[in-house]
Amino acid sequence: ASRELRAANCEPRAAPRHVDEPWEADPARFTVLWAAASEGAIETRFASTTDLWRRCDDAERAFLATRVGTFSPPPWLPQERGTARHALMRTTPAGDAAYLCMDSLAAVDGVDRREALAVCWNLTRRAASRAAAHAWRPRDLVVIDNWSTLHKRVPYDVRQRRLLYRLRCDGADDGEDAYLDA
Repeated sequence: ASRELRAANCEPRAAPRHVDEPWEADPARFTVLWAAASEGAIETRFASTTDLWRRCDDAERAFLATRVGTFSPPPWLPQERGTARHALMRTTPAGDAAYLCMDSLAAVDGVDRREALAVCWNLTRRAASRAAAHAWRPRDLVVIDNWSTLHKRVPYDVRQRRLLYRLRCDGADDGEDAYLDA
């Protein structure tokens, strides 16, 4: 799998809950974040869409399991390009997971856009109701399963230094198990 290391977007505004780069044909399977510097109360929140899938009712599961979404970069990332289509349900070794990214969801096949956004917004809010938080300290390392975890940066004071590096591990299914044996 190819890898890319770069400084993560560190703007102080709040970021919506998202997965990384769903507008790419082969979005990152895992994202590794490393805090080179962090001052004050700076945190990231995480929500499991595998847990959300388990809590979905039959109608919600049927909606997700049979739909394909079109994802495009959000307007606040003008440097990003591309559009990709992905199933709204993914199977991972941990179980089935909803694949949601409200800020990048442009359309869902066979569903009015407003209805699709309403369903996905409600599911994202439900996932967030059981979110975990990580308060960053220098040298912290967090690995995110990008196919089944929504994450969100919390607003912070711009006078506080924050420098995160991000390593993306591609999602290409090359026949190798994506999980490492310990």
